[in-house]
Amino acid sequence: MATGALGVLKGIGELIVLLLIFIGILFLAYWSSKIAARFQSGSMKNRNMTVVETMRVQNNKFIQIIKIADKFIVIGIGKDEIHFLTELDGSQLIEEADNPDSLKHTGFQDVLSMFTRTENGSGKPEENDMEKESDKDGYEE
Repeated sequence: MATGALGVLKGIGELIVLLLIFIGILFLAYWSSKIAARFQSGSMKNRNMTVVETMRVQNNKFIQIIKIADKFIVIGIGKDEIHFLTELDGSQLIEEADNPDSLKHTGFQDVLSMFTRTENGSGKPEENDMEKESDKDGYEE
């Protein structure tokens, strides 16, 4: 009987040690990712060049608006190439406050409520909600 209880205690002890090792590995991964992010953000800060906006066109193709000094430049980025598309005036850009689709300063609860708002309980938006969304986007059917 004593050897059976000793085996159970040994198994519980090994489990606790493995859990502590696992938690330690998770902590080290978290800590190293924080250090890498801090290093990367510090090296990416530049006063003369910033990416204003990026839009995915296809899987590996993007269009970016880049601010270089006081100029706004539009470039196309492919898998192995970058192409100059055009130059924009600052007045041609839509400010983030004017853009209703911007979710950068929206809380998670607000975004979640956009997807879960229902009155019929089926998980699908009511037709009134869909009409409100289409009116907000500026599109008419």
